[in-house]
Amino acid sequence: MEDPFIINQGRPASRYFTIAVSHPGGSPAIGRRVVCRNLKDNTQVKAICLDYFTFLWAEVPESFCLLNYGVNSLKLKNALEDKFPDFRGKDYVRFLLLEAI
Repeated sequence: MEDPFIINQGRPASRYFTIAVSHPGGSPAIGRRVVCRNLKDNTQVKAICLDYFTFLWAEVPESFCLLNYGVNSLKLKNALEDKFPDFRGKDYVRFLLLEAI
């Protein structure tokens, strides 16, 4: 059995949720198990990667960010860059569609 892909962010609001990962960078294959670790409260959510969407930061739909994160794409980009150094200097972002298991 393949080890799960670890992501250091995430607290899903429902069974299906999105998580941003830097791109290029680490990203699980579709169908791979994922563990999302919330570093604030040290909780973990196990999930399966169902799909992913890759965008240039300049082309991320505002509606996508507002629906999934409650902020516009610029605020999301700045927050991710502040908290996770692997997002800095990247022109692209990948959003994973995950299903909690």
